[in-house]
Amino acid sequence: TLPPTISKGCIAGPENLALGEALSPDRIENLADRSPVVLVGQCGTGKTAMATTLLLAWADAATSHRTSSPKRLTLTSAVEFSRALTRAIKADDMQRFRQLHRECDGLLIDNIHEFVGKPIAQEEILSTLDHLTAEGRCVVATASDLPLGLSGLHRSLQSRFSGGLSISLAPPGKLARERILSEIA
Repeated sequence: TLPPTISKGCIAGPENLALGEALSPDRIENLADRSPVVLVGQCGTGKTAMATTLLLAWADAATSHRTSSPKRLTLTSAVEFSRALTRAIKADDMQRFRQLHRECDGLLIDNIHEFVGKPIAQEEILSTLDHLTAEGRCVVATASDLPLGLSGLHRSLQSRFSGGLSISLAPPGKLARERILSEIA
């Protein structure tokens, strides 16, 4: 078996080879081209931590290899996006809400499966995704299942989230767990 890959603070064993490849220096710079990137897995596989690592590694690579300013990132969850949207509608402050989510260079949306049952939030995130991808921005998301398997998510939203790179995550295997423990110790 292959030893665990260590890249940008991420330890990925052979069971998560696709994640290790996505974090490789030659691929991380072009992450926005494969956007949206959706990390899929069971609870406890590290989706949120890996999604954050992926977006930060992309921002770091995009900033260091070009003469550009630091990337503006927005990190949220489907639940927080929905709550903030409701507050913005009630306060008649959609401009600030959209500015936060659409004028960033990179957007992370955790637990997109939690948009199920929230049609207004689904419409808004769909428009946000369309805007960000048209601008060539990076979107990273996490989900419990592949977007097309998320019943209750609007078809067009399933399609948008399926249009990029999807990476299935497995719990760390024996080699990865050993490496993680040795790094902690």
